[in-house]
Order: sequence, then C-alpha cells, then structure tokens
Amino acid sequence: MSLSASSGEKTVGWNTFLRDVNREREETLAAPWTQEEQERFLSYLPEDPEENGLLSQSELEALTIPHNLSSSLSPQEACSDVDLLFRLLKTTYGAYDFLGGDEVFLPIRDKLTENLGRDGSLDGNALGVLLWNALSPRIADGHFKINGASVLNGRNMHTYFVPGIVLSPDDNTDWTLAKPTVGPDGSLCWAYTALRRDGEDLPKSVLLNGKEISLDWTEMRPTGAISPIYSDDLRLDGIPLIISRSLIYSEENLPDLNRMAASGAAFSGEPVIIVDLRGNGGGNSGYAQAWVQNFAGREIRRKLLYAQKRSAALSAFLHGETVELEYSPDYIRSMDSGWGTWTSGTVGGAVAPHEGTVFVLVNGSVGSAGEDFLLLLRTVENVVVVGSNTSGTGICGNVCYSFCLPHSGVSVGFGTKLNFSETLENHDGTGFFPDLWVNPDDALDAVLRLCARYGLSPSGTQ
Repeated sequence: MSLSASSGEKTVGWNTFLRDVNREREETLAAPWTQEEQERFLSYLPEDPEENGLLSQSELEALTIPHNLSSSLSPQEACSDVDLLFRLLKTTYGAYDFLGGDEVFLPIRDKLTENLGRDGSLDGNALGVLLWNALSPRIADGHFKINGASVLNGRNMHTYFVPGIVLSPDDNTDWTLAKPTVGPDGSLCWAYTALRRDGEDLPKSVLLNGKEISLDWTEMRPTGAISPIYSDDLRLDGIPLIISRSLIYSEENLPDLNRMAASGAAFSGEPVIIVDLRGNGGGNSGYAQAWVQNFAGREIRRKLLYAQKRSAALSAFLHGETVELEYSPDYIRSMDSGWGTWTSGTVGGAVAPHEGTVFVLVNGSVGSAGEDFLLLLRTVENVVVVGSNTSGTGICGNVCYSFCLPHSGVSVGFGTKLNFSETLENHDGTGFFPDLWVNPDDALDAVLRLCARYGLSPSGTQ
C-alpha cells in the first residue's frame, strides 16, 4: 500500500487510506489462481513411488537418532554422510524440485564429495560448515537449517529508515525512497525507508525541496519472542491489546494456546483492536486460524497453493521419540504409505467483512506460523499492518528438525510441504510488507497516536 504523493493533499484522510488498503487486499485475494499458475505449481511436485528404495531401513533409523558432532571423521565417512543427505533431500524435502531438483543439487553433492576425498582432517563441525557453505547460496528457505544455523543467515532483507524526517505530499524529493508511516502527531505521512541485506549501498544524502540533507539510516532491528505466549486482558486508550508471541506447541504453552484459540469471538464487536505479533517466530498455525475464524465468525479463505510430500523419512520422523504430541494419530497414519507421492490442494481467497479496524504489529522476527497468523488476519476487512517486513519463513512447512547424519552427527532440518500464499512468489528471506512502515519498537505507540489523531480511540484521548 502506498499513499499518493501527487495528490496535492496536505494530509491523507484515514478513511481514504483504509479504503485503499481494503481495495488492494481484495484485488490480491479475490483473483483466482490461473491455470498457468496451477500447472507451474504442479510441476514442482513430481511423483516417483520408487524413491522409497533410495533410503534403507537402517539409514532411516540412523537419521532419526540424534547424537553429538563427531570429533574425527574420515573422508569416507564424510562422503557417506553427504551422499545420504542428498538422497534424503530428494525423497523428503518439499522444495527440492522448486529449487531446481537434481539439476541443482547433484552437482553440489558431486563437488562436495570430490573435495572431501582430498581432506584427511575433518570433524562434524567442519562438515557442517562445508554443507552450509555449499547449500546456502541455492536454498532460499528460512526453515532450512544445518547444525541449527539457517541457510538464510546473512541473506535476509532488513528494513532501514531515517528517523526524524517526515515527508508530506508537497515535498520535492526522491519518492522512490519513501513509504507510508505514522508521524509524531499521529498523522499519515511518509518517511525515507528501504529494504536491504545491509545498509552499505544506501544513499548518504538526498535532495529535499532543493536542499541536500544527510540520511542517517537506522535498521529496524527485529526482537525475539518475549512473554507472554498469549494475553488479551489489556486495554490502551480503551483499545483491546491482543498479544501473541509464540505458537509453539508444548505442554507448558498448551493452556495459553487453547485459551487463545477460543478467544477470538470476544473481540469481534470491538471498534478497534490491536494484535501484537512482534517476535512471534511460529509454531502451530492451527491456533491462529481458530482465533481468526472465531473473530470473523466464519470460515477463513486464505489464498493458498499447498502440497505435502509423503516419504519414508517423514514417516520415520513422525514415529520418533522427539516428535511433539501436536501430530494426531490419524495424520501420522496418513504419512505411513504412498511414499514418493504428494497430497496437494488449491484454495481461493476471499475477504471477510468486518466493521471495526484491526491493527497488526509485526517485525523482522515474525515468521513461519507467525506469518500464517498475519496472512490469516489479512483475509479480514479493515486490517492494517504496522511495523517492518517480516522474516520470510514460510515456503516449506511441516518441518523435520531432528534428522542427524550418522557418522558426523551433523543435524539437518527442513520442511516437507510446499506452500505459496496469495502469489507464486517466494517470500522467504524478504517477508511480507506492512501497510504502514514504522520502527517496530515504536509501532504500538504509533498506532495509539494514529487512533487519537483520527478519532478511532474509544476513550477519545491519546
């Protein structure tokens, strides 16, 4: 969403801004998946039931037994683990063919094997680094980890802004650097904002109304999850504040998650609510879906192309001791056969009508099921997203994080699903964008200022 800088208006009215947000969201969600898009998606899902023979029963059992990194590793053992990893990826990784399939992955395997055969001094940590260096340039997948390190480390896009400079439509400047924001007085305006992997190539100055000014670019740094897991008992200026920091299933979190799933309907009649997702790195999106559906009072239709690959390794993972109880017995049984095939589906999007206004706070730590929460909320009318871009961790869900290569102890984790939300664009590493770009640390105060400015606060005061 962008405010028109050529309108000549001194300020942009709230109702106009909200109407434009709704229109753009409706256009995105209501547009059906085209035949070409669906065919392209299906091309990423080749089926080969014979893939089951690529992994022996003993290898499957070994992959699901975690152990420490090896302190000494022969070239033969290292090559054996590399070969096993690439067979595991071919049979189990949800984005294997989307990212290029054998054409991309086998040359990486062959080069690794060739170099490992020359190295006589290896250990598990060194092999993990070699695998990370070899795979990270080709895998744009925020869930994919080697020894706990994401292959997107250092390649994520971050939001940079220039504090202290507020732009109005009448300003003569480089508008390619401007994005809509909330000013110190709560008004809708613009600020210099840019997405970069780092800030080194950002312009040092810009012309503003014929005068050169320096640009002090500052990164909108993401913060991790903080307590509480879920809360909804606070009101600020009369506005309910709903906080969701994590959707991770555990016995400790379960009471909060269950309370969250059932609580959405309690806020459906509120004129304004704030949903704070900052720091929500994910977990089980089913709780988010339950909240949004209860809030909207109807089934949510999120525009989605999705597929789940069945594999022997996924089945072994689901039957392992490390699997959380969130997987139902019926689901586990459904993955016990048909290996080398996919279950897939297409969902058309729609916007659910809603009279009130929902502000959603996000930052660069929102990912995976946290991003699902955001995308579910965007199917509701009058939802405005405030903050920075999210992390982008969603193309491959249903993640297996306990595969362990038997000789080296290198741990590998990746998703077994393939998902596209709203478009066929891969958002991993870039994330989803807010409607109002605000330093996330200031996002809550910015929403309160905006509500006071435009008369949205039930209390009528800031």
